[in-house]
Amino acid sequence: MAALVELLKDEDSYVRWSAANALGKQLTLSDTGMVALVELFKDKDSNVRRSAAIALGKQSTLSDATVAALVELFKDEDSD
Repeated sequence: MAALVELLKDEDSYVRWSAANALGKQLTLSDTGMVALVELFKDKDSNVRRSAAIALGKQSTLSDATVAALVELFKDEDSD
């Protein structure tokens, strides 16, 4: 799973999309994986953002770190 989380930072949007898609197939994700998916909500590619949202939405529970990252994201005045 750590390798997939690293691929979320790749320059190529297709690689980021594929990694988020693969993480979405995991039954449970680590805190690091969930927070990394939240970071993709800022991605310039809408397909990557969508894939990250779907992957995160498949989780039955969100870690405290993930919730905190989401709260910070929504506080960002520059986010669209």
